[in-house]
Amino acid sequence: VRMPWWVKRMVAGSDLATVSATRLRHHARYAEALREHPLVRPWRTTAPHPVPWVFPVFVEGRDLHDRGWRASGVPLHTFGIYLHSAFFRSAAARVVEDALYLADRLLCLAVHQDLDDADVAHACDVLRKAT
Repeated sequence: VRMPWWVKRMVAGSDLATVSATRLRHHARYAEALREHPLVRPWRTTAPHPVPWVFPVFVEGRDLHDRGWRASGVPLHTFGIYLHSAFFRSAAARVVEDALYLADRLLCLAVHQDLDDADVAHACDVLRKAT
């Protein structure tokens, strides 16, 4: 109800069923390709509900791999690679510890609807070759 007119127009003009199906298909493709990977460990292999935003994976030594993978055409982004200084002053020690763990290891592989199956297949090939 409180959405701006232009957001309402975008939602009304979107084929949400196709968007959802595409994201779920990409998620499933990553899950299958990376199920037994020695370096890239999926956070989960079944799609969450609602429709996934990304396919999160843990990678030991993330900073040794992410830029090269991105340069090779893997659509990804990092989680909190730079954590705001205020976070360290105000958050509980356990929360800071968890955030640092995720920042050092978590990558988010894109599953959005603007990727096609060939994009995801290429990303899976690049990741499969990584050891």
